[in-house]
Amino acid sequence: MKIKILRTITLLMVTAGMSVASATPLDATWTQVGHMNGNDNGMFNGNCDLDLTSGCTYALDASGDFWTPFAGADEILFITGDGSVWGHADYSQLLALIATPTGDFNPNLTWIDAGRGGVSIGSVVGNVLHRPAAEDPWVTLQGAHCADADSVGFTCDEMLWGEINFSFFNHSQLRRAHQGVDVYARATSVAEPGTLVLLSLGLAGIGLGRRRKNG
Repeated sequence: MKIKILRTITLLMVTAGMSVASATPLDATWTQVGHMNGNDNGMFNGNCDLDLTSGCTYALDASGDFWTPFAGADEILFITGDGSVWGHADYSQLLALIATPTGDFNPNLTWIDAGRGGVSIGSVVGNVLHRPAAEDPWVTLQGAHCADADSVGFTCDEMLWGEINFSFFNHSQLRRAHQGVDVYARATSVAEPGTLVLLSLGLAGIGLGRRRKNG
């Protein structure tokens, strides 16, 4: 009965032209590797540069930040503590932008899935700003670096991550408003088609051998 009611409500919402809020991409397949506290004024200053294999580790407590290694990561997820804002990207693309600092302020990182207000907004392009000789990078959800900055307040409320410590609020609007930012990683590599074919042939051979033996 409950399922029928939920289906009816969903159908009514779609019919009325309303969008059904999607859940965040966070599930049991992700491993938490980073956390940026939402209470302090600046951004995380850990010198890890989002390198998931660097081994730098920080204490996880009520007020601190931490980062732990995750070898073999394929995907990375930045999500606010309240689950309201997120960006989920291919880790190799992010790492390539970090590894070759160019000072690019333009959109250059494609999010596989992004979210605002707890609702998916699909694939958008954000920015990874990694300037030469700086400990950066900065990671923006959509548009150019601090694309939402205005001429008066210079807010950067789509800044998901920043590795340099500022004593002012400019680059930490989003983190402070949404209970910090957490970072998750996961490995999604699967066997290549050729490997799967060989495995299937091997299993078929074992089955054939058993049939002959039993016959």
